[in-house]
Amino acid sequence: MRTNRRAAIIYAIIFLDLLAFGIVVPQLGIYAKHFGADALTQGLLVGCYSAMQFLFAPLLGRWSDRIGRRPVLVVSLLTSLAGHVLFALAHSLPLLFAARLIDGLGGANVATAQAYLSDVTPPERRSKAMAAVGMSFGMGFILGPVVGAVLAPWGTHHWGAYGGNLAIGSVAAACSLATMVMTIVWLPESLAPEQRHGARGPLRFVDLASLRSAWALPEVRNLLLVNLISVAGFAVLHAILSYFLIDQLHIVVRSAEGVKSAQRATGWVFGWIGIVSFLAQGGVHAVAHRLGEERLLRMGLILQTVGLALLPIGGSLGWLLLWCFPLAVGSALCNALLPALLTLHSPPERRGEILGLSSSLGSIGRIGGPLCGGWLYDLSPTAPFAVGVALTLVAVAVSWSVPERVVACQDPASA
Repeated sequence: MRTNRRAAIIYAIIFLDLLAFGIVVPQLGIYAKHFGADALTQGLLVGCYSAMQFLFAPLLGRWSDRIGRRPVLVVSLLTSLAGHVLFALAHSLPLLFAARLIDGLGGANVATAQAYLSDVTPPERRSKAMAAVGMSFGMGFILGPVVGAVLAPWGTHHWGAYGGNLAIGSVAAACSLATMVMTIVWLPESLAPEQRHGARGPLRFVDLASLRSAWALPEVRNLLLVNLISVAGFAVLHAILSYFLIDQLHIVVRSAEGVKSAQRATGWVFGWIGIVSFLAQGGVHAVAHRLGEERLLRMGLILQTVGLALLPIGGSLGWLLLWCFPLAVGSALCNALLPALLTLHSPPERRGEILGLSSSLGSIGRIGGPLCGGWLYDLSPTAPFAVGVALTLVAVAVSWSVPERVVACQDPASA
C-alpha cells in the first residue's frame, strides 16, 4: 500500500508538471508569431528548452543515483517555478527565450521521476507503471491546452494586463509550486543509502564515459537509438504545428480576435492529442502483456509514421483532428514503452543514469527536430512532415534489433 501511495504521488507530480507544460507550450507559437518571429525562430524557442534538458538530464540522473531522488526533484521543481514566473512577466521575445531556458533545466527531472517509480515498482509491473506515467502526461496535455486557451485571450491585446502570458505563467507557476510542496511533504526517499553507489566519479553535463558504458549494452544501445530518432521525427512537427494550424485555418494573428481564434484552434488540437494519448496509454499494459513490449513499440512507431504522412493533407479543423489520431496513438505507445524497456534492460543501480541518458538523447532530437522543422517550413510547409516520416521509418528499422522476450500467458489483471 505504501508503494502504491508513493507511485500515486509521482503520478500526481508528473501530471501537474505536464499540466504546466501543456498550458504554456501550445501558446508559444502564437506568442512568437505575435512578436514577429518566423518559423525558424519558433523552432529555436522550442529547441532551447530541450537543449537545457540535454545538458542537465544525465547530470540530474547521476546525481539522483548518488544522493537520492527526492532532493533532485525538489531542486528541479523550484527551477521550473522560477521559469514559469519569468514567463508570466515576459513581454518580449528575448524574455520568452530566457523563461524557456530556465524551465528546461527544471524539466530535466522527468528521468529522475521515472527512476523513482522504477525503485518502488517490481519488474513485472513496470510497463504498467510507465504507461501510467504516460497517462499522467496525457492528462496534462488534455487539460493544459484547454486551460491555456481559456486563460490566454484575457488581455492578450494589451500585454501586461491581467491575462495573456501573465495568466498562463501564473497558473503554470502555481502547478510547479504545488508539485514542490507535494514532494517535500509527502514523498519519502526511494533509494536506500546502501544503493547509492551507481554514480562514482565527477558529475559532468555530458558524460561520454557513461554513454560509452551504456552503449556497450546491445539492447540499451538500440533502445536509446530508437528514442533519439523517433523523438526527432516527432519534434520536427512539434515546432511548427501551431504555425501549420494557423496557416491551414487561414488565421491572422496580428489582431486580438485572430490571436483568440488561433488559441482556440491550438487548444482543440493539442487537447485532442492529449485525450487520444491518455486513452491509448491506458491500455498499454494489457496489450503489451499479450503482444510483448518490443512488438507493441514497433506498432507505435508505424502509427506515428502514418500520422506524420497524413497531416500534410490538411483541411478543416475536423480533418486535422482525424489526421492527428494515429500520430497521438503512436507517440503515446512509444512514450510509455521506451522507458519501461530501458528499465527492464538496465542494471538496477544504473536506472537513473540510463534513463537520464535516454532523456538527454531525446533532447538532442527535440533540439535538432524543431530547428530543422522551422527551417524547412519556411521553405515548404510539407517538407517537415516528409523528414518526420523518413526519420520515424529509420526508428522502425532500428527497433527490429531489439529482441522480443517471451511473454508470459497469464491474466494481465493478476500482474
